Parts: sequence; structure tokens; C-alpha cells
Amino acid sequence: MFDRKTKICLMFESGENCFHHENIGDKVCYRLKSLCNNVNCPRCPIGYYGDACQQIIQDCSDGHHRNVARKASLISYIQPTSKGEIIEAKCNFDYGGITLFQLRESLCDPVDFNRNWIDYVNGFGYIHGEYWLGLKHVYNILQNYPAIALQVNFQYGYRGWQGYFNYFSLSDHDTGYKFSAGSYYGAPVDPIGNSLTVAPNSLEGRPFSTYDNDISGNDCPNRFKGGFWFMNKANCSRANPNGRRNHTNFESSLFWLDDLGDRNDFTKVQLRLNRI
Repeated sequence: MFDRKTKICLMFESGENCFHHENIGDKVCYRLKSLCNNVNCPRCPIGYYGDACQQIIQDCSDGHHRNVARKASLISYIQPTSKGEIIEAKCNFDYGGITLFQLRESLCDPVDFNRNWIDYVNGFGYIHGEYWLGLKHVYNILQNYPAIALQVNFQYGYRGWQGYFNYFSLSDHDTGYKFSAGSYYGAPVDPIGNSLTVAPNSLEGRPFSTYDNDISGNDCPNRFKGGFWFMNKANCSRANPNGRRNHTNFESSLFWLDDLGDRNDFTKVQLRLNRI
């Protein structure tokens, strides 16, 4: 990372052989291209493996099992389908390998999550900050394993609340990425409640909605200021992880009603894929 103001260069763990990746304000971000000599690779870009870095992991769980990284939390290249798009994802290579597909973070520059359908399908935001991986990529990752849990994390300062939805799945693009999940369980300490699958407010079988592709029938994406799975009811949902940070209107702010009540001052929200 080169800072144009301070003229200081901080290198990533990967080393010196880098190529220009993207501009971030006054900073320029670089990624390792390769340390290969077409025969042996002493170190591959994170996510790649093989004698000549010729293979790439499907997701962060695959990376954990292939031991592709020495640190737990890293940005990694992944390729959810064998001939599909290569993308970057936030990975935690501990705990079986966790792929982060949504991040809200008060320390990062805010990203507007009130986006259109195409953005939510393809992904948006900044890999080094707040981001949404993309419904098509989440769907492809889910197809690779028989069982993946949706892990939900809400945090304020040093205190966090956590819950898991087993057997999380999505339908395909043509059917609107309909939500489905199995049993729910909260973390032993500071669990969040079940705001997604308890009747009569369950999101089971509901397609994803955005302001320009609203399946809710109640203008929910516009009211909640973000895309999500919404009920066909006036109250839309008991959770809004894609709302606006610290917004004065509670309905359009970040909230998770069950166990967290009317709190909406969270400093971090994460949605993760955790292989069972």
C-alpha cells in the first residue's frame, strides 16, 4: 500500500513482485502477481496453489482444507465455479474456513447498500472495506457443498452477538435467489435471536428484493434502504443488515429485532458462509 501523502509504502505479506490493482483515494493498493519462474513457485498469490500456482480455491473453506495461507484473516482470490469468474473475497482460514459475503464496518468509509438488482447479483463495495460479495457468487459457493451455515454477527465496540442458520441455501437467478435455511442456534455467549425463520415472520422461500426489483409487495427495499429477503407483509422483515448505519429512521437503519431489540448503533455487521 503506497500513501501518496506520507510517501510511505507498506508491503503486503506476499512480497515485492506486485502489480497495480486499484486506487483508494490518496492510497494505491497493490497485490502480488506471482513469484513463479514457470517451474516452481516459492509463494503463490493467496488463493492459488500448485507447483506453478496453476490452481485456485473455490472459496475460503476450500482454502482452509488446502492450507493455502499462513494467517487466519486475509483477502484471497477464489473461483466458485471451475470455469467461472475469479474474484476476491474476505476469508477467515480458521474454523474450517469462513467466506465473508457481507461486511458493514463503522471504521470504513460508508458504502451505500441501497443498490439495484444488478449490483446485488454481481457484488459491490470495496474488498478492503464494506462490501457485498454478490448473490451469484454466494449461490455458486453454496452449490459446492452439501451443507453450509449462514453465520450472522452483530457487534458494538468489543461486544458481539452471533447466530447460525444451518443448511442455508438459495434458489437460482431465474427464481430470484429464494432464501432457505434449516435449524437455528445462537452462540453460547451473547446469542442473537432468530429474526429470519420463525413463523409468522419467516423469510423461508422469499426471493431477494431491491428497489428496482421489488418482490415484497410493500415497497420494503425503499423503506429499509437496502436489498434483502422480505416477507409479503407490511412489516417486511425483523432484520435489516443492509440498512443505513446509525440512521435516524429506525426502519431504514441496521437492526436485528430478536434479542437485540431497538438497538441500531452497531459498529460491525457480518454475514458469513460457514461450511458444516
